Parts: sequence; structure tokens; C-alpha cells
Amino acid sequence: MKHKKIIFIGLGLIAIVFIISAYIFNQSAEQPEKFQYKEESNLFSDIIFDVVVDVARKGNIVQSISASGVTKPLRQLDVTPNINGIVKNFFVEEGSKVNEGDLLVKLDDSEYLISLKEAESKLIETQIEYNLIRHSVPMERMENNSTNSLVLEATKKFKDAEEAYKAKRISEKEYQKIKRNYEAAIIYSPDIREDVIAQKSGLNQALVNLERVKLNLNYTEIRSSLNGYAADVNVHIGQNVKTGEKLMQLVDVSSIKVEIGVLETEIKLIQRGSNVDVNIPAFPGKTFKGKIKNISPIIDTQTKTCKAIVEIDNREGIIKPGMYANVEIETEVFKNKI
Repeated sequence: MKHKKIIFIGLGLIAIVFIISAYIFNQSAEQPEKFQYKEESNLFSDIIFDVVVDVARKGNIVQSISASGVTKPLRQLDVTPNINGIVKNFFVEEGSKVNEGDLLVKLDDSEYLISLKEAESKLIETQIEYNLIRHSVPMERMENNSTNSLVLEATKKFKDAEEAYKAKRISEKEYQKIKRNYEAAIIYSPDIREDVIAQKSGLNQALVNLERVKLNLNYTEIRSSLNGYAADVNVHIGQNVKTGEKLMQLVDVSSIKVEIGVLETEIKLIQRGSNVDVNIPAFPGKTFKGKIKNISPIIDTQTKTCKAIVEIDNREGIIKPGMYANVEIETEVFKNKI
């Protein structure tokens, strides 16, 4: 009995020792965590933030929306010949500055000069024929009473037919018949005697042919139709060019435009004449001033944006077509705000 009692006391002592050891171990495990938290707390309390202070003042606060696009010239056009021909000479290179009316390309005009002489010769022939006919038909024959009566009667019938045709009282076939009779009758009218003789002698056609030849001769000189620069020049002496073939491009960069897409939810905020700030990555730190020139009346169904055109003054010529541009459009200005 005594022996059992000693065993129980020993087990109790062991249990007490185990409990005390476990408690001490837990306390030591928690202590570094508390210490670490304290260190972290001290670390955050030592962080310093830079603060900038300025004087409060009143001014304008500008609200804006952003967009982007690519710069394009104000005007550009392809230079193409109106006739077939061989390049005799050209007077511009890539990037050449041109003024309106400057000669760009000269085509060989040999054949057209020959055609001009032929047309002038034909005109002289028809002028002779015209005068012969004119003097062979006495004016009295053209102005007799029967002729005048014929013309007056045909004129009255034609006017009546016009009113009847508009009122749908006669058919188009009847109207055309009366009209042909009228046109045939007025040939004998003294008022158009000279025109009839000119047509019969071939004078009218000769004059038309002469004007056409002069026009073609003029087309051998290809001139600039704007002030700007020559670009994409593709022409050389002896080149056989055809009507409509592109020889070069002319660009007017005195002003630059940027086509942008404005979200349909924001289009109501802008209008023609709205002020615009344009930033071009090629010119860091520089802001160009512009205005909204045009706004499309439709929304693109794919992008849900509306096209707007921004125009920028470029008289210095530093902005080149094809540059990327970021655009800030002024939508509202809050004046005299802190």
C-alpha cells in the first residue's frame, strides 16, 4: 500500500513538471513575436512623407476629355496628267516648296502644236464658207411675211403644247413632235440667221475643235494648284505617262488636322470652335493650340465613336503629317475657383 502511494506521488510530480515546462516554452515562443511587432511599430512611426505647400489662389479650372489621332495635312492632292504624253522636263524634287501656278512637269507638245496649226487652218476654211453662204442668201428672203408667219405659228403651238404636256393633257410623243416642228421652223427666224449659217458652214464645229486643241496644248504644262510641298515624286525625263497616272503629291501643311474619335457619351460636351491642346510625343514638353473644326453627324457603329477634326496652326512647318498626337479637348471652364 505504501509502495503504491509513492508511485502516485511521483507521477503527480512528473505531471506538474511537464505543465510548468510547457508554460515556460509557450511564453518564450510568444515573446519574439511581441518584440518584432514593437520593432515594426517603431519602423512605421519613423517614415517621413515629403509635403509641398503653396499659396491658395483663385483661377480657372478647365474640364476636358482626351482622345488621340494621327496628324494629316490640311490639303493634299495627287498630281496627274489630263492627257497622254512623254515627260520633257520636271522642275521639283521630293520636299520642294511650290506656289500655286508653279510649273511642275512639262510634257512634249510637238504633236499638239501640229494639231493646233491644223485646227487654225480648218477654222479659216469654215470662215470663208460662212461668208460665202452669208452673202449668197439675201436678208429679204429670210424676212418675208410667210417665213415670219411660220415661225410665229410654230412658236405658239410649242408654248401651248408645253402647258398641255405639264397638265398631262397630251402624251410625250405628241409633245416631242410639236417640239421638233418648232425647232425646224425657228431656223428661218431672222434672229438666229447668223447661227444657222455658222452651223451650215461648219464654223461652229471648227471653233470647238480649235478650243479643244488649245486645251490639250495647255495640258502639256502641269502646274501646282496650291501652296505647299511636293511629296512622293515619281517622275523622270522621257517617261511615257498616261491620263490619270500619279506623278507626285502636293501637300499644304500651313495647318495640320488631326482626326479623332470621341465617345458617343462625350460628343455632347464638345462643339465646333472648342479649344484643344495637342501634345505630340516627337516634341516632348511642347503643347500646340488648336480648335475643333468639324464634327461628323454620325456615330461609327463599330467603335461607338464620332469623328471630329482638330485643326492646328503650323505656319512654322515643324509638325509633319503622320505624327501621333494626344488631344485634350476643353469641355467646360469653371472661372474664378480656388
